[in-house]
Amino acid sequence: MQNVVDELSSHFSPDDDPDLWLEVLRVVKGDIARRFTEADSPRDLLLLVGACSNWLRPHQTRFRVRDEEFAWPSGYGGVGFSRTGLPELDWCCCFRRTNSGFARIGVPHKIGKRRFLVRVAIPSKTIERRRASINVSWTPGIPADVRQPLVRLLAFKKANVGWEMIGGMTRDGHDWAGELIPPPSKRL
Repeated sequence: MQNVVDELSSHFSPDDDPDLWLEVLRVVKGDIARRFTEADSPRDLLLLVGACSNWLRPHQTRFRVRDEEFAWPSGYGGVGFSRTGLPELDWCCCFRRTNSGFARIGVPHKIGKRRFLVRVAIPSKTIERRRASINVSWTPGIPADVRQPLVRLLAFKKANVGWEMIGGMTRDGHDWAGELIPPPSKRL
């Protein structure tokens, strides 16, 4: 995935941590390898990766991984102003899966019926952060179930040796698997 990060790096600001991007893409590549093989489906796979600086606010929705709370990575796109909204990307690059890895292509206006899209939203300004929440969505779904979109919220933590994914949540249909922390109730 280093070649993908190299392609993306021209868009990075000095506040973006390339090590986080590399680790996120390594995890996503592993997820793609587990869920998608050429034998499984004749469909193309597109990887859309971008930065989001404008997450849904204000909201106090969190999810918990290993006794740590992470902000719910949602945005204003898709279904609107709710925690299920897609993060809007400030910039993005698109890659097509090939036999030798991923090759950069232009961002298509329409995805098409015979393609899978894996959309990865990574927060901007991560150089000083110790934690990051990532939104990964599969459209129209995964090869095992193309009728049901899949959304994964990934939790990353900066350790002494770099970034590592420590867990996350998955929504397959309308149910979330993982630990959701409800927003605090408003006290009168």
